[in-house]
Amino acid sequence: MNKKIIALGASSSKNSINKKLATFAAGRIENADVQILDLNDFEMPIYSIDRENETGIPELAIAFKKTPC
Repeated sequence: MNKKIIALGASSSKNSINKKLATFAAGRIENADVQILDLNDFEMPIYSIDRENETGIPELAIAFKKTPC
């Protein structure tokens, strides 16, 4: 059975070196199903319990959680 790897760079820059490194590192793992996520597809605010209590969980955060692995 292959390992399942989700990789992402913790940067929203279109030229993120973090994403490039995450992609490279994940690609070095043998026998793995790798999925690369781009944080720009799930743009959301920095987490705040106050904001969550006022407006709920952002829809894009819910979409991020539902991303199939």
